[in-house]
Amino acid sequence: MATSKGFNLVEIVVAIGLFSLVGIIVLDAWVANGRLLRTGLGTVELQQEADAALERTSDAVRNARAVLSSGSIGGLPFTTASSTLLLDLPGLLADGTASSSLTDVVVLYRDPAAPSAYRMAVDAAAGSVRKEGTSLVSEDVSDLFFTLATSTISAARDVGFQIRLSRTISGRAVTSDRAGRFHLGN
Repeated sequence: MATSKGFNLVEIVVAIGLFSLVGIIVLDAWVANGRLLRTGLGTVELQQEADAALERTSDAVRNARAVLSSGSIGGLPFTTASSTLLLDLPGLLADGTASSSLTDVVVLYRDPAAPSAYRMAVDAAAGSVRKEGTSLVSEDVSDLFFTLATSTISAARDVGFQIRLSRTISGRAVTSDRAGRFHLGN
């Protein structure tokens, strides 16, 4: 009777097949876990972006004295509508206090040139230290609405706000919705 000094070909092929099968299962689990992690992190990032947009909108409205029906900033005309809100804010003095004699105009709007962008433009009065210019409040906007509690813009004291951000993350559509109602001059 001969003694075996190693593995025969059949045993080696079976072992390679089993190791390959286990390797494929582990690799598939690792890829699925990475995709799940990217989706989770992307969802959290989108929610934080929606929270920041709600906070910036809330700050602007609560500091405003009035809603304006129309105006221009940087030569661009704006009109308060469902996706545009013009606000009259008191100018800011160097010590950080509000000035009753200075008027800064702030417009919050969905950019018609880039419809997924929600922007804030500021036209500061001479003597106000509020930073002028246009900034991006949020991107990935799929819906943005402002509502007033009255039909007369100049009489508005409350502003409703709704935003929906949408993004495709790892092949999945993810959305984040935020809404609020803010009182002017809080």
